[in-house]
Amino acid sequence: MVALAHSIGIVLPGYLLQGGDWHDPLPWLVSLPLGLAVLPAIILSGIPDYDADATDGKNTLVVKLGIRGALGAATFLPILTIAAALVCRQLPGVAGAHGYSIYLAEPHAAWLIWQLAKYLRYRRAAGRITGLMVPALTFILWFGAIPLIRLW
Repeated sequence: MVALAHSIGIVLPGYLLQGGDWHDPLPWLVSLPLGLAVLPAIILSGIPDYDADATDGKNTLVVKLGIRGALGAATFLPILTIAAALVCRQLPGVAGAHGYSIYLAEPHAAWLIWQLAKYLRYRRAAGRITGLMVPALTFILWFGAIPLIRLW
């Protein structure tokens, strides 16, 4: 829900308020990579709470997947985000939103994946994840702030 709210949930109303039609594929396609980019940070944010959530019987995504599974999902999502952005970039009207920033997002995705792999290799338990949250949260900027600046 957070990924939807922070992607199409923001983009579509703004598009409609500016006179756009909700049937137009543009806001949906621009929002797709943004929503996917938000997911790793959302998943990772549940890791520090894993022990407490599991003890209390909460069915959070991290509890369901386990820490290793959550890290695996968070590792796969930047790849999926880049792939979606590259596909969307080829479509008429969408390329201008992302410009060439997608090519700068690729090394950022690699950095995020490297950080996740390091964490997975050396840390097995829940705990502080500041080192993971910084690349995960800044990864979102390539798909939120850059398109906004380009459309401005």
